[in-house]
Amino acid sequence: MSIYETLKTAIKEEDVNYIYRKFLTKPISEGIPLIAQHRVKVDGLLKLPKFQMILEFKYDNDFTKRSNIIEVIIQIIYYLKQFENLGEDLPNMCFVGDINECFYFHSNDVLNYLSFDIDWSLAPSIAGKKNTKLFTTLYDDKNISPYVHKLNDGFNIIALLEKIINLSKGIIQKEHVTGKNVNRLFDYFTTRIIRGNKLNKNTANELVSIFI
Repeated sequence: MSIYETLKTAIKEEDVNYIYRKFLTKPISEGIPLIAQHRVKVDGLLKLPKFQMILEFKYDNDFTKRSNIIEVIIQIIYYLKQFENLGEDLPNMCFVGDINECFYFHSNDVLNYLSFDIDWSLAPSIAGKKNTKLFTTLYDDKNISPYVHKLNDGFNIIALLEKIINLSKGIIQKEHVTGKNVNRLFDYFTTRIIRGNKLNKNTANELVSIFI
């Protein structure tokens, strides 16, 4: 039975979560996807080598309406802020699944919003409704245009997942530098970029200046 047919049996969000997880963890050309638990309480974090994707699931939201999409994107922005506060790499992609539609976008698309001076103490699940200023800004932002797919009998979640992975490969992952992650990023810079060049003889102060 297809994922679309299986989702017809869902009666609550937990059912949607279970069904998507079941289909998303089937073997693909990149390997076998793993949905890991994380300190950030996302619905799931799908992991493959050099690829991480936030999973968020909803029950019977109408994602043909931009307002509903923006609410969930705000929820995910708040999750990304939590990743940032932990000093961890941001997931590459973000995926939202429902019983009738699903959509996805690259985390780079919303990276600039992580520096906004807003109330980050809100629970992600209510931020889309409570943070009206951020909602209005995102709603009017023409660059926020996620890929929305209508589910039907021919919908193939595995083919879509591979498309998402291939899309992420062609996008350079950006980092928002903060006090939480600056040491990790500087270590990466010196060990992977500078130290790999045997001709490089920069002093510590020069390395810091180049990094900045």
